[in-house]
Amino acid sequence: MMMTNGWTGAQYSLLRVALGLYVAAGITWSLLAGSRMPTEVVVAFIVATAAALAFVLGFKDRVAAVVVAALIGRLQPVVGGLLLVHALAVPSAPYGSWDARGRLDPGGGWMMPWRTLMCFRVVAACACYWAYVAVRQPGVGGARVADIALVMTLALAFAIDPSWLGESARREPSLVLYDGQCGFCHGWIRLLVAEDTDGHRFRFAPLQGERAQQALTEEERRAVGDTVVVVTPERRVLSRSEAAIHIGESLGGWWRLPTLAARLTPRAVRDAAYDAVARVRHRLASPPKEACPILPKPLRERFEV
Repeated sequence: MMMTNGWTGAQYSLLRVALGLYVAAGITWSLLAGSRMPTEVVVAFIVATAAALAFVLGFKDRVAAVVVAALIGRLQPVVGGLLLVHALAVPSAPYGSWDARGRLDPGGGWMMPWRTLMCFRVVAACACYWAYVAVRQPGVGGARVADIALVMTLALAFAIDPSWLGESARREPSLVLYDGQCGFCHGWIRLLVAEDTDGHRFRFAPLQGERAQQALTEEERRAVGDTVVVVTPERRVLSRSEAAIHIGESLGGWWRLPTLAARLTPRAVRDAAYDAVARVRHRLASPPKEACPILPKPLRERFEV
C-alpha cells in the first residue's frame, strides 16, 4: 500500500519561497554590514544571492539549491541540509514554481514521497542538536538566538506532514462560483484545482453560466455581484472574505494558518482588503478566452457551465 501525506505543490512552494527569502536576506545583510571583505567572498555572496532568488522563483531550483548550499552550507549547515534534500529528493516543478508555468495540468501529479519527508525530518533532528549547541555557547546574543529560532522553525516546517494541521471532512463538495471573464480569477481557480488533489472538496462554475443561475436566487445574485461565491453542501451562500475563509478551511494543511489569521480579523477589515484586490483584478491578468480554465479532460469534469 502506498503511503501518502498532506503535502501539495503550492504548500511546498510557500515554504520554498520562505527559505529562499531567508537566505537572500541573510546574505544581503552580511554584504551590507560587512566591511573590507575579500573580493572573492563578495563575489561568492552575490552569486549565492542570485541563486537564492532563482530558488525563490522555482527557476532551475535544484541547480540553484546546490549552488547556495555549496556557498553557504558551512556557515548555515541546517539551511544547507534543507537545500540539499530539495535538490536530491523533492519532485521537480511543484505548482507555484517558474518551471511549472503554463502547464496544462496545474498540479502536474506532484506528490511528496515519504522518503523525502523522512530526509527533512533527519535534517530537523540535526537542527535541534545544532540549536542546542549554538545556544549554549557563551556570549550568544539575542539577535543570534532569534536567527537560530527562525532556522529551527523553517526546518521543523519542512519536516511536518501538513495533514497534522487538519484536513477537511469528506463530504459533498462545495460549489465555487467565479467571474468567468476574469483572468486573475482563473488563476485562483487553477490553484484550487491543483490543491484539491482528489477532487472531493470543490466543483466550479462561472457566474455567467446556467449553473450559477440555478444555484443562486435572483436576490442572492444581486447581493453578491461578480465576486467569488461559495455555495456549501448545506446551501449556505458565502461571498467575499467568508468565501475565501471557507475555501482555506476546506483545503486544510498550511492553508489553515492564514485562514485562522483571517478568521480572527474583523470582517469589515478583511472584506475591505478583499474588495481592494477585487477592484484591480482585471488589471492583474489578461482576459481569458473561455469561461472555464484550459485543463485536461479529467479536471474539466469538475466544472459545470
